[in-house]
Amino acid sequence: MIQGPIFITAAHSTRLQRLGLYSGDKNRIHLREEWVAYLAIRLAYHLSKIHSEKKKEEAKEESKGSNLVAAEKLASFMVWSKDKPFNKDDIDPNYVNEKMYPKSHFYQGLRKWISSLGESDVPFHIDIHGKINRKTDRNIDIGIESMHQEWPYPDKGSLFAKELDILSIEYINNAFVGVKCDNMEVTGITECWLSGYWGEGILTMTTQAVLLGVPSFQLEIPRSVRKALSLDDDLLRKLALNIYNLYSDVVC
Repeated sequence: MIQGPIFITAAHSTRLQRLGLYSGDKNRIHLREEWVAYLAIRLAYHLSKIHSEKKKEEAKEESKGSNLVAAEKLASFMVWSKDKPFNKDDIDPNYVNEKMYPKSHFYQGLRKWISSLGESDVPFHIDIHGKINRKTDRNIDIGIESMHQEWPYPDKGSLFAKELDILSIEYINNAFVGVKCDNMEVTGITECWLSGYWGEGILTMTTQAVLLGVPSFQLEIPRSVRKALSLDDDLLRKLALNIYNLYSDVVC
């Protein structure tokens, strides 16, 4: 659904064909990651609702209590149906080369979303992924490396990417204060292997967005944290609020 300048995606909510693009790699099926589509849709819902609530409060202050309402939506989303039968022609858009990516459903949706934006809209893309529960932590990997490597505005790219990197950790951590999963704290990290950037001619979804001038990162969320978010809508709204604040304070 395209209706606002924050774009939340979750391609791995279904099985997709991942091609062996590195030398020696083999084609394989990327398995479905539970709850990622639900989290993307609910995050988009909460982001738009938070935005609407804040606009209403601003309108009340400006008009001294009138019923003026700002109705615009903030967040769009694009997810893949978990019920869709597997088709080997459905290529994983998070692992494509420069020849393939313009044909992917994600890239076409990305361009359509960008073309829908108004002159004053500030775009921001977040890609939701799932990872396994690791033995020693419940870290959320904030894959922001595409911003460091490919942000196309060198006049401000490095400083902007660094600020987004540092503050994304702070805001993600704010969302999970006091929260534990499997008796472990939930924290965001950006120095991670699941960095959202392959290099060597392979493009992730965040890389594709960044190359078009859209600030972007991916969230690799452990399975038990995804489950907790899917069961606790207040916690999910808290995450959305911190993403909203990151967008307002840093991206805009």
